Amino acid sequence: MIRGAVVAALGATLGTTAANGQAALDSTLRTADGKPYVPSGFSQLLSTTDNGVSARRETQPFDELSRREREVFDLILRGYTNQRIARTLFISVKTVETHRSHINRKLHVHSTGELIRLSALSGLLEG
Repeated sequence: MIRGAVVAALGATLGTTAANGQAALDSTLRTADGKPYVPSGFSQLLSTTDNGVSARRETQPFDELSRREREVFDLILRGYTNQRIARTLFISVKTVETHRSHINRKLHVHSTGELIRLSALSGLLEG
C-alpha cells in the first residue's frame, strides 16, 4: 500500500502516469542497491555474445529520428524547455511536444530522464 502511494506520488511529481512513477521508483531502488538500471526500450539495443559479454547491436535507435526530431533531441539534451526549443527552431510549442512524443516512442523511453540516460549509455553525452 505504501509502495503504491510512493509510485503515485512519483508519477505526480514527475508529471507523468503512475506507470512512469513505478519506472522511476524501480530505477531509483535498483541504483540505490548498486545494481545497473537500463530502461526497458534500451535493453533491446543490447545483445549477449557467446562469452556472456554484452555487445551493442549494429543499428542505433537514433538513426530512426528525422532531421527535425534530431534537432529537438539535441536541444532536449542541452536542457532546453519546450518553449525555448520552440523559439530556437521557430516552431510552436505544440509542434515541439509532438516531436518529443515521436522521439520517446521511437527510442522506447517514457520520460526525459530515461532519454538522457539512454543518451549517456550510448555515448552521446560529453563528460
